[in-house]
Amino acid sequence: MGTTFINLQVKGKVQKTATETYEKGYRFKQTATEWFSVFEKNDEFAWGKLCKVGRQISKEADTLVIAVSYFDDDDFLMYLFKDGKAIGTYQAGSERNWCSGSTRWIAELNLSKEEASAFRYLLKKELTAEESITVFSKLLGIKLFADVSDIEEQQELWTGNAKEVIQEIKDEKKRTQVKNHTNAVLLQEIPGMFRDYDREKGVFQVVYPGESGKFLYHHIHCLEMRENGLFEVHDFKYPKTIFRENSRYLGIEYAQNWISVTEDVTGYGKTYPIHEYEDELLQLMEVPKENLKRENEMPQLDSIYGFSYIGSYVDENRYEYYTWFHSTCGGELRKVDCKTPGKTLLQKDVVAVYEYENRPNAEAYWSGGLKRVTVTERQIVCLRIQYQHAVKDVVCDVRFFDKNLKLFRKEEIFLPRTKWEDDIAMEYAYCEKNDCIYYGNKKIDLITHEVNTGIAELNTAQRLFVHYNLAGEGFLYAIDRSFVYILDLDLNLISVHRLKGHVIYYFTNINGNVELVTSNSSVGGRDKPDNNSAIRLYEIIEKS
Repeated sequence: MGTTFINLQVKGKVQKTATETYEKGYRFKQTATEWFSVFEKNDEFAWGKLCKVGRQISKEADTLVIAVSYFDDDDFLMYLFKDGKAIGTYQAGSERNWCSGSTRWIAELNLSKEEASAFRYLLKKELTAEESITVFSKLLGIKLFADVSDIEEQQELWTGNAKEVIQEIKDEKKRTQVKNHTNAVLLQEIPGMFRDYDREKGVFQVVYPGESGKFLYHHIHCLEMRENGLFEVHDFKYPKTIFRENSRYLGIEYAQNWISVTEDVTGYGKTYPIHEYEDELLQLMEVPKENLKRENEMPQLDSIYGFSYIGSYVDENRYEYYTWFHSTCGGELRKVDCKTPGKTLLQKDVVAVYEYENRPNAEAYWSGGLKRVTVTERQIVCLRIQYQHAVKDVVCDVRFFDKNLKLFRKEEIFLPRTKWEDDIAMEYAYCEKNDCIYYGNKKIDLITHEVNTGIAELNTAQRLFVHYNLAGEGFLYAIDRSFVYILDLDLNLISVHRLKGHVIYYFTNINGNVELVTSNSSVGGRDKPDNNSAIRLYEIIEKS
């Protein structure tokens, strides 16, 4: 569970009438040069109630008020209030980034020309919740990231650092300015919201908007992934007995032995015993046999959406490799037989296990456990980062296994230590032809242990992978939400593309080109769905 809090930011001195009115349920404290923070005393996370208080303070005290909601490090939301009304909104998070009333934000906060330019630039970026609340706190000089426990430790008033943000933006523009050597071609656009993907059948589950424009969450359409696009092969409707008009999401939780139904955008839901509805649901959800196709017609898709520990299907889609991390030991690499009957990873037949050794001493620990498994035609590659307290370098531990998880090679490379939080999120890719690891923005030669660096944007990528075209030329792809960065294998930037929606899957097509599936809204998210939600298919084509 990540960090969660709400607060109000009130500009200037709060009038006595406002503090007397709300002091029973809230605490006021000056946190920045021109701003006071308002916190709930009981931490009940009553967002609607706090926004009402913010509107009233803005009217009674004749000042600006910003309501801040930060949920589980995933979603960041701000409302700008003046004269009792909301005049601006900003949201960043897992679903999408959007802003309303940008000119009011700039005018009311009295931003300089450079600050306003930086503000507009940041609105267009696909920032995470954490990135967004941090950078806007610096730019605006407001301590947006603040809860009661954090304020207790605060010694000085927050001043921000707009100059630092402006310079970082200038540096970023310079780094990523490139004449594209590829085109991102939109092949297909299907109105709807992404629901799920059945990897074994190669079927996307999507919900479509109805005649009124509202999404019909109970009506699931199954779209099969083929070499030439997505094609609907089947559809089904959830039973009305458990999936009502306002329901948004249905999930089958085999480990807990229940069916969970999310009732609305707040995440409130109900659960039902799985044995009472499982047969009916599985019959509805099953793709008819006449619509199933030969496995070799289906491209191998790699997921960016969903759990990070899932590996890749290999050996004719039979075996799966994934990491299993334990806080008390070094973790495990597992191979499971996916054709064995069983509905969860734990129920499948685990045919091989490699156990990592425990930490070498009490001062050692690992960043985020074992990284995602890389599977090639002949080997399994797995990486982890080991830290030690009071030691400047970290150990990049790269291990190679055969298909039966027998260890045959191990490399340990010492890297300069960065922030612990950064390394948790960093992705990696292995290039078999040049025997290199690409970890974050670093290229690590596994023979010489030489380390070179590339653009900083590689550090925040959700997925790195090496792709070879039909001519045998290799490229490094970095996917960061809606951005696709393409580099040569020496980390020189070749192209930058911004697609519509976040990339959720990618694969190599019959022409040797990368294709990407994007979605700008997903069923089950906390966001209010975008009316223009769609599943889109892009192909990256090299310019002649």
